[in-house]
Amino acid sequence: KSTKWMDWALYECLHSVDLLDSIDSGIEVICQHLRRLDKMSWLTKNVCRGALARVLGCSHALTDITLPLGNQCLGRAIFLEHSFYNHNCTPNAFLSCLLQTEDLEATTDQGVLGRMHLIHDIKQGEEITLSYIPTSGLAAQERQKRLQDGFGFVCKCEECLSPKLELPSSADVDSIREVQFSCNASILNQIDDSDTSDLEQVISLIKMTQRGMENQQIPKLHEVSIEANRLLALVYVAIGKYNNAIENYNSLLAKAEELGRLFDPVALATEHLNLSKILNGDKKLNHQQIGMQLLESSVGVDHPIVRMQPPLKKKARIKS
Repeated sequence: KSTKWMDWALYECLHSVDLLDSIDSGIEVICQHLRRLDKMSWLTKNVCRGALARVLGCSHALTDITLPLGNQCLGRAIFLEHSFYNHNCTPNAFLSCLLQTEDLEATTDQGVLGRMHLIHDIKQGEEITLSYIPTSGLAAQERQKRLQDGFGFVCKCEECLSPKLELPSSADVDSIREVQFSCNASILNQIDDSDTSDLEQVISLIKMTQRGMENQQIPKLHEVSIEANRLLALVYVAIGKYNNAIENYNSLLAKAEELGRLFDPVALATEHLNLSKILNGDKKLNHQQIGMQLLESSVGVDHPIVRMQPPLKKKARIKS
């Protein structure tokens, strides 16, 4: 909080370049400045980039899951203690980020609080693990590539040694993802509009990707197949075709259930809660309860996304 250690010369140098346009330029400015200091002549841009890569390898995605989909990623944060947890593709713990705001009791002098939550029972002495990458139904080859490129290691967890989800070598999921990103943006832009005629075209595009998945023999448990169900459910809700929406939500949840720990618990909770909004009676209550239990175990009962949910209505007791 004190400015006595601020290097104002470096501060002015950094403001001489547009860091958002060129990270390399920013790194070069830092290196040039530090090389003027005693015993820092060895510092090069490659050394600096390597050091930053190691730091980022220990960081965690900083998200605000109370924000609309597509705007949830805020950046990355480094939590000293949490950076020591090892990766597993089927983790038994989940890291939540709690943004400190005025309506929350401050438990730390930092702006972001990282918290570990056990999401599965563990045995005494069992290692607590996190997933360093999204658990959204990625195939073994995709997980291995992301971990190798982003963190520099080959995962040898049980799921990678005996994977339940693999892609055919010829499958082109990136092209499907591009179409899905476009569809998601269109839905977010039109979902609150009175004119939803363009959403019929979105439905056609999503169904086209589903035919592409079938032709390429992409597994039904894969991320793009699950995302197709999520997008269709959103569109059908927007145009009032609730039976179609329920069908897609149920398909999504069945796939997520089969994936087990390979699927993000907060994403699973969100879809249970979304489905509950278009149901009635015991079915509505059942999905609300499952969603709330998943949220509370994954992010904590005091997290804003838990507190913003409507209270559960208890089943009426029948008098004897």
